[in-house]
Amino acid sequence: MASESEVSNVSKGVRCQILDWFSPTDIFVGEGEFCCAEPQYKIGRIPLGPNAAAIIIKSVVDPEACVWRPTSDVFSLSQAVGVKVAWPADKLILDDGFDNQDESHNTDGSKDPRTDDQHDSYKILDWNRDEVIAEGVVWSTDQKELVNNIPIGPNAVVMQVYQVINPTAYLWRPSSEMYVMGDALNEKIAWPIDRIELLNINAQEEIRRKSSQSTASNNTGTSKDAKKKCILLECNNSGRKVAEGRVCSTNTTDVVHHVPIGPNASKVWVEVSKIAMDSKDELVKQHAKVAENAVAGWEKAENEVVELKQKLEDAADKNIVLEDRVSHLDGALKECVRQLRQFRDEQEKKIQEAVTEMNKMKRHSM
Repeated sequence: MASESEVSNVSKGVRCQILDWFSPTDIFVGEGEFCCAEPQYKIGRIPLGPNAAAIIIKSVVDPEACVWRPTSDVFSLSQAVGVKVAWPADKLILDDGFDNQDESHNTDGSKDPRTDDQHDSYKILDWNRDEVIAEGVVWSTDQKELVNNIPIGPNAVVMQVYQVINPTAYLWRPSSEMYVMGDALNEKIAWPIDRIELLNINAQEEIRRKSSQSTASNNTGTSKDAKKKCILLECNNSGRKVAEGRVCSTNTTDVVHHVPIGPNASKVWVEVSKIAMDSKDELVKQHAKVAENAVAGWEKAENEVVELKQKLEDAADKNIVLEDRVSHLDGALKECVRQLRQFRDEQEKKIQEAVTEMNKMKRHSM
């Protein structure tokens, strides 16, 4: 399993195996792609915090496994395929060689606060290390109980914090309003049931018994099986390699497509399909054809744009010519009107002179 220092040096895109975040044993539940392990990196406006990593779920072995920090839309791994989620850094096995095993995890059994008296006080331990960071009381152990409108899910409990010891400790499932333990005073928070301790030590045996019953159904395999790489050959004994993968389980009772695998068989997660690799050239040809069609379409569109620009320029030129003709015609019209007025004035003047001359002649004849 990768430690925090190892994860911080991993580049984006590295494939990783995902282990159940609650189980004391290493149970392989799926595979994903590593994105980031920076504490301030945000998923849905919520920072990762320390000892956590952002991953993209690629495939799922246990569809019913609960995600580490569920949301209102994503609660189980089957709902998280293709989605970026937060996961504990020590519950990831990176495919680039970081397979350091940490056997210091508590194997005595998880602690479950589901006792008859749920008002007993509990010590709240940091989910990263063995440090008491607060005290509180159990509010609910119902998997469907909501905290920040998100079900707490299995292996978790709702705690009401009444005393904060380390106010800077990060919350297990932070929200946009509460990020550290100092924000959670007198508030309800979700917390792993194996990270709380009853102040009354005599009640621990009952707690362990109930916890073992609640998690027994999830313990169906180990990460040692998941880490075994294998080569898949054709079933007709031809020896032809058809794929590469990893062994998930050799348990004869495990089912694939609702059928037990039976003896002399293994449940395998396929990583590389050789058949798919054989079709690589065809895929390249298809991509080249798509690119060629895209270039042709782009050139056609470019030619249409040039043609439209030319038509627009021609129309603009015609508009200029028409404006010139209108201007000339307007000038000619004004000249005609001026000449008509001048001719009319001259005619009126001649008529006036003729009338005056005739009147003079009449007076002389008399």
